[in-house]
Amino acid sequence: DTRDMPGGAVGIAMMVCFIFYVTVFHWLSNLPLELNPLFYEVHTRFWLQPNLIAFSWMSLALEWLAQRSGRMRRLVAAVITLTLVTCQVMFNYRNLDHSNSHHIRLYGLMHLEKLPPNSVLLVKGDIITNSIRYLQRCEGLRPDVQHLDQAMMTYNWFVKKQSRHFNITFPRSVYHPYKQEGYSMEEFLDANLPSRAGEKQTNCRRRGKEEEEEEEACAAPSPFFLC
Repeated sequence: DTRDMPGGAVGIAMMVCFIFYVTVFHWLSNLPLELNPLFYEVHTRFWLQPNLIAFSWMSLALEWLAQRSGRMRRLVAAVITLTLVTCQVMFNYRNLDHSNSHHIRLYGLMHLEKLPPNSVLLVKGDIITNSIRYLQRCEGLRPDVQHLDQAMMTYNWFVKKQSRHFNITFPRSVYHPYKQEGYSMEEFLDANLPSRAGEKQTNCRRRGKEEEEEEEACAAPSPFFLC
C-alpha cells in the first residue's frame, strides 16, 4: 500500500499523474505508429516523463524493502540495484554515446555560415531552430544574423515578449493571415524590406521581361532567407 510507504501522498499523486499521462497522451496522439518508423521515434521522446515516475517508484520500493529487512538483505538489495544500473550502462552506452556526433551542429552551421552579413533567417522546425540557436548563443557564431522561428511567430505572446530582441518590424500582433490582428508573410516582408527593393520587386511583377535592366532589378538580393 503506497500509504505505508514514505511520502505516501506524493506516491498517490505520482500514480495519478502516470495513469493520466499514459492514457490521455496516447489517446490524444494521432500518429500512425505502425505505419511510419519516424512517427514512432517522435512518439518515444514523450515516454521519458512516465519513465521517470516509474523509476522513482522502483527506488521508493527498494527503500521500503530495505527499511523492513535485516542488514544482509539491505546489502543484497544494494548489490542488486548496482548490478541493474551497471547492466543498463553496459548494454546501452555504445548506442547512446553521441559525444562524437556533430550532425545537428553541422546542420545548423550549413545554413548559418553562408548567409550574407546582417541577414534575417526565417526557419520552421525544432532541429533547425535549436541548432542555429545553439550556434549563436553558445558558440557566438554569426551574431549579425537575426533568426526567427515561424512557428513561434504564430503565438500571441511572441511580439510582446520577443520583439525587443530583434531589429525587425512586426506589422501587427501575430503572424497569422486569417486572424483579424494577424499579418501575412507578404505583409511582414513588405514592412521590413527596404523601400527601394520593394519598388524593384513591384516593377518586376508588373513589367516582367520588358527590358534587360528590369530583369537585373528583379534579381536584386534580399536580406531575408527561408529555411
